[in-house]
Amino acid sequence: MTFAKRILRYILFLAVIYLFTILIIYTDIGIESFIGLYILLMLCNIIFGLYALKLKVLPVVLVSAVIPVISIISALLMADHSLFPGNDPYGIITAILTNGIVIVLCWEVTYQINTFIKSVKAK
Repeated sequence: MTFAKRILRYILFLAVIYLFTILIIYTDIGIESFIGLYILLMLCNIIFGLYALKLKVLPVVLVSAVIPVISIISALLMADHSLFPGNDPYGIITAILTNGIVIVLCWEVTYQINTFIKSVKAK
């Protein structure tokens, strides 16, 4: 898969994550928001890993269970450092952007590790 195609898929994935995150934040679905956000991110990551990056099932499920934890913790840590103080007094936009950046970085690392393993096996 070329780099440009991967970037376009990451952008589409981030748009979906952003919309679902806003939906979780602004709707009351009857479960705690962190649990709902974790489940949402895990499901979106599984779908993204299987269909967009075309990785195997076991690594996708393992990585999809770890990425939401890392992204939510980093988003909570970065929310205190508001990047847009005039437009984002509570740090929500900063947290969502941090969440998306961490997810993309984790998937890119996973993809690079996967291609490295495939190249080693091919030799």
